[in-house]
Amino acid sequence: MRAVALQNPLMKRRVAAALMNISVSTVDRLVRAGDLPVYKVGGSIRFSLCDLENYLQQTKEVTA
Repeated sequence: MRAVALQNPLMKRRVAAALMNISVSTVDRLVRAGDLPVYKVGGSIRFSLCDLENYLQQTKEVTA
């Protein structure tokens, strides 16, 4: 299990989707595919801003 610093708070799916400018259903699809890491808190899942930024950086397309 990864430790998360207090400077990197965990967020709900709706907030993660809004920050990434995608739908909640797309967030769910990325999680099911194993493309987006999650943290289990009780019975719900949470996302770290760092993980969202890393995902976006890795999937960024460079155009000339």
